[in-house]
Parts: sequence; C-alpha cells; structure tokens
Amino acid sequence: MSAFGPKADIRLRVRPVYITSRRESRFRWMGKLGKVAIWTGLAVIVLAAIPVVAIWRRHSPTHDDVQLKAINAEARTLMARGPTRDWRGVPQNRWPATIANLKPEWVKVNNWGVEVEIESYFDGGWGYDVVPNGAKPPMPIQCYRSLGRGIYWHDPC
Repeated sequence: MSAFGPKADIRLRVRPVYITSRRESRFRWMGKLGKVAIWTGLAVIVLAAIPVVAIWRRHSPTHDDVQLKAINAEARTLMARGPTRDWRGVPQNRWPATIANLKPEWVKVNNWGVEVEIESYFDGGWGYDVVPNGAKPPMPIQCYRSLGRGIYWHDPC
C-alpha cells in the first residue's frame, strides 16, 4: 500500500502506450473495422467518379489542332458531295476516319454545313457543326463555342 492509497498503486502499474508515429496516434482509436470502412468509402468514391469523368469527356470538344484540321478537311469533302437526301444522314460505313473516331450518333450534310452529333438530347445534344468559311451555324450563336476553322461545338440549348 502506498502513501497515496490503494488506487494510486493501480495507476502506477499501468504500462504507458508508446506511439511510434503521428499517423498511428491519429488512427489508433479507429481500429481495423474503421480503417476498412474508410478505404471502402474511398474506393466507392473513386469508382463513382469514373463514369462521371467518362460522361464529361464525351460531352466536351477536342482542342487538338491536328484533329480539328482533319475534321475540317473531311467535312469539306462531305460538303462537296452535297446534302444528304436521307433523314438518317451519311451511312456509318461512309464516315471519314477522323469523324468516325469521334464515335458520333450520326453525321448529316445539310445546306448550311456538316452536323456531327456526338450525343443527341431533346434540346439539341452535343456535337460539332462545321460550316463553310464566313457562314453562321443554324442554332442561336449562344449555343456554340467556336473551335476555329469554321468548326463549332454545341451543347443542349
């Protein structure tokens, strides 16, 4: 028995816990189950972000100058053939290579230029409109972003 009473002895016999790093001290309270929950939550967030990034990339235009030049040249070739008579547009097997690599839903040649629809939507969808030099695209100008060389990117408007 100590001079401070029976409880003082019990406190003195407790071995101190030595912490080897700050990280261990931060997560020591959590235990294995808590760490598993955090890693699982992070994995779910990353897996949920993958489709969001894929959708975002599909709904944004290319800014690659070489690809834009090729799209412009191929669209001019399509315009030289004249407007498509079929409402479905140019058959998929007749799409030029660079335009086909964009994976559009359809390609149409109109009186005003070439429409490359990447994804349709009830209010216009996303895609490229290629017009002859000096011409204006068919939708209101605020629906477009100019990419240069008569190529415009449109969002739903």
